[in-house]
Amino acid sequence: MSTKKNLPAYPGETTTAARPGRVHRAVDAIDERMGIKALGYPVPEHANNLSSSLGGLTAVSLVILLVPGIYLAQFYMPMPEDANQSVRHLVTSIWLGGFARALHVWAAQAMFVLVLLHMLRVFFHASYRKPREGNWLIGTAMFLLAFLAIFTGTVIKSDQEAYEALAHNLDVAKLLGGAPGDDGHAGGSRFVEPPMFSATPGCGRFVARPAFRRLTPQRRDIPVWSG
Repeated sequence: MSTKKNLPAYPGETTTAARPGRVHRAVDAIDERMGIKALGYPVPEHANNLSSSLGGLTAVSLVILLVPGIYLAQFYMPMPEDANQSVRHLVTSIWLGGFARALHVWAAQAMFVLVLLHMLRVFFHASYRKPREGNWLIGTAMFLLAFLAIFTGTVIKSDQEAYEALAHNLDVAKLLGGAPGDDGHAGGSRFVEPPMFSATPGCGRFVARPAFRRLTPQRRDIPVWSG
């Protein structure tokens, strides 16, 4: 009976069975740079609940609102005199315009609520303590960016709600020391640019940073969820 073991190949010798495929090599190359496989770390049993999933649900809602948001941006006119009419035209005349706008609005509302709940959960569980101070600061910045995106998304509609929101914002700005560039108009590219070029990629970076970092469990005596 042969007891020959599978020995490693000699230098210069190739074996078909041991050679990884192109897909595997590509996956390994991506994982080496981004640490994607680290997302498969064991989840403690006490963390397998809804409250511990609020951060992930926030990321999902961000992705959901991004897709229709890009579609809506193709038809939106940022000038104050054209903003509201372009929104009406988008909802009534553009294919899937009403559905895309509704999905975008509800996903944005869900994201804001989920971010708020996530911040409260982290605060009351004292999860902001060392060594998680960085994540707490990132979450605070993400909450502020989400609030900025909600506000600007409300204003660019250029309807009654938009004018009231803008008026309240300008009143607060004057109370705090002035409102530069106050022209009393809703809509405009200056309100479109913050959610598109600041809040959206900013939230994306803040969500991706804790998700794609390499995680190594520090305690092995904690039971993990086996699925």
